[in-house]
Amino acid sequence: MSIRRALALVAIATVGCASLSSTDPVVSPKREVPRPADKPQIVIAVTIDQLGSWVLDRHLSRLDADGAIRTAIAQGTYHHRVAYPYASTYTAPGHAAIHTGAAPYQSEILSNERFDPERGEVAWVDDAAYPLLGDEKHSASPRVLAVPTVGDALKTATAGRALVLSVSLKDRAAVLSGGKHADLALFYDSSIPGFTTSKYYAKERPPCVTQSERAQPLDTLLAPWTAPKNVSGLDAQEGEGSWKGWTASFPHDPRESSAPYSVIKATPAMTDWMVELASTCADDMGLGKDDVPDLLALSISGTDYAGHVFGPESWEYVDNLVRADRAVGRLIRHFQRRARVSVLITSDHGVTPLPETSLAEGRPGGRLMPKELVASLNAAVSDRLGAGEWVTAFVAPFVTLAPAAEKRRSEVVEAVVEAARALPGVYGAFDVLDAAPLRQSRDPIERAVGLSIDARPPGDVYLVPSPGFVVDPDLAVGQGTSHGGPWATDREVPVLFFGAGVEKSVSHETQDALSTAATIAALLAVPAPSGVALPGVSAP
Repeated sequence: MSIRRALALVAIATVGCASLSSTDPVVSPKREVPRPADKPQIVIAVTIDQLGSWVLDRHLSRLDADGAIRTAIAQGTYHHRVAYPYASTYTAPGHAAIHTGAAPYQSEILSNERFDPERGEVAWVDDAAYPLLGDEKHSASPRVLAVPTVGDALKTATAGRALVLSVSLKDRAAVLSGGKHADLALFYDSSIPGFTTSKYYAKERPPCVTQSERAQPLDTLLAPWTAPKNVSGLDAQEGEGSWKGWTASFPHDPRESSAPYSVIKATPAMTDWMVELASTCADDMGLGKDDVPDLLALSISGTDYAGHVFGPESWEYVDNLVRADRAVGRLIRHFQRRARVSVLITSDHGVTPLPETSLAEGRPGGRLMPKELVASLNAAVSDRLGAGEWVTAFVAPFVTLAPAAEKRRSEVVEAVVEAARALPGVYGAFDVLDAAPLRQSRDPIERAVGLSIDARPPGDVYLVPSPGFVVDPDLAVGQGTSHGGPWATDREVPVLFFGAGVEKSVSHETQDALSTAATIAALLAVPAPSGVALPGVSAP
């Protein structure tokens, strides 16, 4: 029996949407196991960061026929809209959801960063016990992940014989996709500069990383990035950002930036380099060389960096998407020459259009500035409860109270919630202690918020931006755009899969993104990760 689109009969609540939205019911794809003859030797799970369904609709015609996406459409299954049911549409929760099938309150991955009273903003995967190789000041591990990934399930089902490799520019994407039993998670560190891993996975940088660096030194990427040919209109639209010495217009030369090894993360050349690295390391490790299925989790981050700074309709974003799609297509063909391959392509979240674009088209739009937000909340609470520092920080999506507020928590939270809801660009604010009843709410936004808060949240109030509004991404301050809301622009993404055991089909119904992990597991012919099964979906 082959993998098909076959829609489950169980419908679950959809999250309310603003413009560019859908109110179709959300349903869960059911899993069907490939025939033994079709069973892949390697499954490649590709996450294209910040590829919302509406964004792919805009740019699909620009993609190459032999690129990964149009190949998937021609040969396999294409779900146009798959919706994350939670509100915290960020990179870390998204990658966790793709590979575990768990909502943030289950996976305990609530955002990208959290507020630490002593250190300020801290990466969610930060783990001082496992410093990075080549950069002892930073650390990372998957120990914070509360549920197993598909990779972990694969390791269990094969008694450890299967290989799991995860590669991304971002540590959170690589670490959370691979899970606790991945053989290796590789990510980029601009401080080194280069790809590395943490001591959780290895005692020294893997030889395949050194091999890739010798084949093409990283410094070769410090070349001008020129305008692509497959675009039209104006280069720099209103709202596009300037970043670390780069203007909003082409060309972009890393050598003219104040942080050349950082800005190259937004260039298509870096994605090409990373995909070659993934290929080299997968070959070196032996992925796909026997009949025990292996998993390669590959996350493309260049689209996200370009989208944040320049917007998802910019020339920079288009060039990243087109060239990443080509690179992944080459990677797939590389493995198809020697192994049976199945491929899944999706995204960890969508993106809100540039606020200036929304305003120009008659839709609401704007930016919430964290420092200004904290100041406004402190002023409002002081007016109500007396002068003082009541709010310490806002690290999206959580507002954190100051230590002095703890003795009066209930009234301070009430004041913060009331003040936040009165601010332009804020749709709602919620006490994190109400997470459990919020998950049972009939209001789709309240339920989405409840699904985004676990038992030990890093803040006190969960804040939801209004449709069209974004929390400033802090890359191009006051410019660019972001994501992180429960609106369709941010939560609806495509899912495509093709290869061994997959039949051709298409679906326009809005489906549940938490079923993506079950689809990856089905391609691997292993049970989905334990503890996060969805209604109507049984183990293979």
